[in-house]
Amino acid sequence: MLQITTSPDLSTLTTLRLGGNAIALIDVFEKKALEQLPHQIYKIGGKPHILGGGSNILASDGSLPFVLIRSKILHDPIVTYIDEQGVVFVKVCAAMGLARFLAWCCKEGLSGMENLAGIPGTIGGAVAGNAGSYGLSIGECIYELEIFSFNNGMKILKNDEIQYAYRKFSIDEEPGEFIIITATVKLKYKQKQQIIEVIRENVAKKTSVQPVQARSAGCIFKNPNDGLSAGKLLEQVGFKGKGKDGIGFSSIHANFLINEGSKNSKIAFELVQDAKQEVQKSFNIILQTEVKVWSC
Repeated sequence: MLQITTSPDLSTLTTLRLGGNAIALIDVFEKKALEQLPHQIYKIGGKPHILGGGSNILASDGSLPFVLIRSKILHDPIVTYIDEQGVVFVKVCAAMGLARFLAWCCKEGLSGMENLAGIPGTIGGAVAGNAGSYGLSIGECIYELEIFSFNNGMKILKNDEIQYAYRKFSIDEEPGEFIIITATVKLKYKQKQQIIEVIRENVAKKTSVQPVQARSAGCIFKNPNDGLSAGKLLEQVGFKGKGKDGIGFSSIHANFLINEGSKNSKIAFELVQDAKQEVQKSFNIILQTEVKVWSC
């Protein structure tokens, strides 16, 4: 089943609570409906954009020429195989929230992804951005992905067919649009209490240094390749806590843009551009955005 919503408001669909109206939103509720997607996108007209859980997105105001795609295919994770070394292979729906999956791992006593605790969004979004924390990127946990390519249909990809980099991933054989349906991850059994303690510790650390309860898209900029912190650079050029009309850089962590009631994406874009220019001017470093920027 597909459900199509016309003129969806991105300010209600993104975690930053900013953005204009896309042409349509297509929610996909079952795998067999995926084959209808390319035709529906063509019929509606507009560039497909994968929405996921709405995190990691900075969208401009006004009418946006996009067709948003969101997987609603969701069922409980499944243990598919346990190998001789005790590696447990678990298939999880991309639409499942990362926090919800980690809660399931705690319940089942499965370890390996605790360091990702506190990262917002879905499994699919985490994979698409190769999300990471405390020395672990989710790409290190992936065994295979099930994707739907708008050009080639359903495909199963082993991890060696996927190219991971800092906060991104790509598939050489799929230069066009595709949506992640499931991910199979590699975990190991461990004492439940040990897993819970690591997750609690990581969430507590994040809460102390990041505005985890605020309306935010996550980190705005990637850390530069030389190991410097984008947040520290932004702080040094005076952007920590800097804002205007309800939107600004967090006073807790300068690399988070937070929304305290603004409906104006233009100000957010201006702040991001100003911050980027100041860092380049002061340090000759060009910051790259980590968030997906959706504009006309």
